[in-house]
Amino acid sequence: MPLVTFALSAALGLGAAGTAPAAAEPGGAEPSARGEWSVTAVEPGRYVVRWTADEPLPITSDRPRIVDETGAPVGETVLVDEGRAQVGAAAAELVARGGADVLVCSPMLRTRQTAEILGRSLGLEPVVVDGLEEGRFGEWDGATFAEVMTRWPKELEAWLGSPDVAPPGGESLRDIHSRVGAALQQVLDRYRGARIAVAAHVGSIRALTAHALDAPLPSMNRMELAPASITTLTWYADGNASMRSFAETGHLAGLIHAWTP
Repeated sequence: MPLVTFALSAALGLGAAGTAPAAAEPGGAEPSARGEWSVTAVEPGRYVVRWTADEPLPITSDRPRIVDETGAPVGETVLVDEGRAQVGAAAAELVARGGADVLVCSPMLRTRQTAEILGRSLGLEPVVVDGLEEGRFGEWDGATFAEVMTRWPKELEAWLGSPDVAPPGGESLRDIHSRVGAALQQVLDRYRGARIAVAAHVGSIRALTAHALDAPLPSMNRMELAPASITTLTWYADGNASMRSFAETGHLAGLIHAWTP
């Protein structure tokens, strides 16, 4: 998965416009001397669905469509060895950049695994934050883009053409943007002025970046992130925000290969 930082792929909260950040709540990090929040987001490393036949399946949730005769799922999304190595390289890069004050992650298994690896290097205990999950694709969940093009061509065209159209049973871009934005604000309010590392997903990192840049929602579908890439965003006390970097992969030399979004 990609990483976001308030310096790995992640996001920060704002103080009142034009004011210095307030002191952190109990358990939160101390405020930044410069009155800013730094968010670094990291996408998970390469993962697969581990199931009976131990074969990979692209998937966007921890609820795979593969089920047994009772209807119960027989697999779960997990990092593979290559993915763990990718996240380890991202963790070393974060340490080299000065570490972080707080580490948060999505509730999904692969991001919790990513956060555990990051936490060991950063000396931080991951905090699970609801709302940072990957986008929900409903009936498309677990299908490749090519399969969606074949089976749901009209629905796909509508989804690509409007941020308000959702996949059958899933979320629209606006839904994802709003959900992730609410989670971001909670994190920012709780950890004011902190350097925040976030283990999140392609969809949630896209949404965090769109919030930082005030970018049009359709732009989210034009942002590509490699596994274990690093995105750094900063929010300032005067209400402004900036993108320091997006989907960095220089730390993954020898650990990254071509992938299909």
